[in-house]
Amino acid sequence: STLLGCSYSVPDSDVTIKVVKANKMSELHDGGHASVAAVRGKKRYIYEFGYSLEWEMTGGNDEDDEDINGTLVLPDIDGTVASGEWHDVSDFTVVGGIKNSKRTFLLKYVRDGGLRQVIEDRIDDWVALLKAT
Repeated sequence: STLLGCSYSVPDSDVTIKVVKANKMSELHDGGHASVAAVRGKKRYIYEFGYSLEWEMTGGNDEDDEDINGTLVLPDIDGTVASGEWHDVSDFTVVGGIKNSKRTFLLKYVRDGGLRQVIEDRIDDWVALLKAT
C-alpha cells in the first residue's frame, strides 16, 4: 500500500508519527476498485476504497510519550473528493485512550494535520498517477 510508511516528524522535537500497518477495508466497496473508462471520447477515472491505518508515535522525552499508537480510518477514498481536499475520517482511536496531557498534540499532529496531511498528499499522488495512465 502506498499509505504504509507515511511518516511525519513533529517540528522542533524528536517525535515521529508513522503508519505501521494499512488494512484495506474489504467489507466496504467490495474491497475497493479502480478503473478508467472512456465516455464519449473522454476518460473517466473511477476508484473507491477504504483503509484502516494503524499508526504509532516514537520519540519524545516525557513519560506520557511512551507507546502511543492507534488507528485512523478513512472509509471512503473515492473520486468525489478533489485533489487538495481531505477525505472523511470515520474513526480515530488511541490505544488506552488519549491522556489529557496529549489530547491537543495528538489531534494536531495525527488526526487534523501532520501525519494526516502526509496521508492525504500520498492519496493525491496516487490519484495523479492513475490519471496519468
